[in-house]
Amino acid sequence: MTLTRLLLYVGLFAAVMLGINAIRARDVAKGDTQGAARVMAQWNAQKAVDQDKTLQLERERRADELTGFRNAERINDEQAKRETTRERRIAAGNAVADQLRSAIDRLNRRDVSQAGSDPRAVALAQEAATARELFGSCNKAQLGVAAEADGLRDQVVGLQDFVKKVCHSSASGSILKELEAVDAR
Repeated sequence: MTLTRLLLYVGLFAAVMLGINAIRARDVAKGDTQGAARVMAQWNAQKAVDQDKTLQLERERRADELTGFRNAERINDEQAKRETTRERRIAAGNAVADQLRSAIDRLNRRDVSQAGSDPRAVALAQEAATARELFGSCNKAQLGVAAEADGLRDQVVGLQDFVKKVCHSSASGSILKELEAVDAR
């Protein structure tokens, strides 16, 4: 009987072990299914977050492009206005210079013979004509300098406007303060 009992115990032990292994395999399969579902849910959640972030970045990029386009249009419009104003100032300066040159020509055409035979009067008349010519030449040079200064002023104003309205980075903060200090002078 002992051998039968031993075989019975071994069989019973084997059956218990097979049952335990079957339960364990079922739990492992159940855990794998739950784990796969959990991983898939995390994957889907991360995918949704990534898509939202991508859409947000795309909207920001489009907004930046639109802002850049609007800034470019505004800058072009302002540049055109400055150019028109500069051209009007140059035309006004040329008109005044033309009036000055015609006055100089009119004065230089005067008859010097009325001074008579006094050499000092003739010399003074000639010196006055020379002074008028020099004055006219200086006026012409001054108009050139004024036109160049207008161009440079427009360029500086454009650059300052660009920095004030377009550059919003923290690095430009100190530049903006310096520009405001220059404008205050």
